[in-house]
Amino acid sequence: HKDACTPREYLEHYVFPWLLPALEDMLRQAKKEKCLERKRTAFNALDYITEHLYKNNPKYDDRKEITFEKIPFVAKHWETHPRPPLPLSLIWTEEEAALVIQSQWRGYLVRKDGEVQELRQWQREWREENGNISTKVNEFWDKKMPDWDRPTPNASEDQLKVDNKEIRVESPTKQS
Repeated sequence: HKDACTPREYLEHYVFPWLLPALEDMLRQAKKEKCLERKRTAFNALDYITEHLYKNNPKYDDRKEITFEKIPFVAKHWETHPRPPLPLSLIWTEEEAALVIQSQWRGYLVRKDGEVQELRQWQREWREENGNISTKVNEFWDKKMPDWDRPTPNASEDQLKVDNKEIRVESPTKQS
């Protein structure tokens, strides 16, 4: 009967009974995500409907626990067309965003203080003056000990005898 019906009958009998509940569910979720209150949100209505229809397909009972990213055709598409990560402003809750904004503001107020600016200026000049300290340390050791970066050769038996007296080197920890 699917092939013989008109487009209107097909939509009313085969498409709308599945699509309309999915749309209603999507609108409920959009309201929960506060999509109607904000200009931008992390909620993607098409992703939600895709996941809903995939999970609620009556022909497949084993799809109830799958997430959107694990749907085979979605995973395959994302292999060649990966999505850019969402901006943090869309991922963070209002509380997290408020905390970040407040900490940034407090940092600005502290950095604006005259004494703190003076300290930061001194630190900047000190860093410029002293440059890369690790380079200076390496240059120092290169002058003092040209072979400092090569391993020390093991002492031979002859080197361990001074004036025909044997020098015994024992480990400070006894090994059994």
